[in-house]
Order: sequence, then C-alpha cells, then structure tokens
Amino acid sequence: DTLTTNSTSHLIAEHIIEMAQSLRLKTIAEGVETADQVSWLLKRGVQYCQGWHFAKALPPQDFIHWLQQPPALLMQRGQ
Repeated sequence: DTLTTNSTSHLIAEHIIEMAQSLRLKTIAEGVETADQVSWLLKRGVQYCQGWHFAKALPPQDFIHWLQQPPALLMQRGQ
C-alpha cells in the first residue's frame, strides 16, 4: 500500500486529484485495495473508487449474476 505510506506516491496522487478537481472533472480511483486507501481518497475529494476492496475480479457469467443482485456496496462521496 504505497498510496498511504510512500511520500512520492502520496504526492503524485494528490496532485493528480487536485488537477482533476481544478478542471471540474469527476475523480475515479482504480485499484483500491484497502480501507485505508478508501479513507485517504475520500478525504481528498475522490468521488468514486473501484478495486479489490469492494469486489474481486469475476468470470463473465459470475459478473452477470453479480450485476443482477441488489447493490450491497456502492461508494460515492456523501453516501
């Protein structure tokens, strides 16, 4: 988890987020694996996160079944 522990990764991610926000773009973090990463990203205004923290990769047929289920976990800032 270099995002929350490595100062270089931390700075690069912060500047990318700031740049997106200054352009009024929505931010989506891909590859989120831990609750610490979710917290770090939300504190910096990232609106959406995707990654193994929420769901592991699925074979196509399992993914279709997963899509048909009621959402168990949706993460958007403010929800």
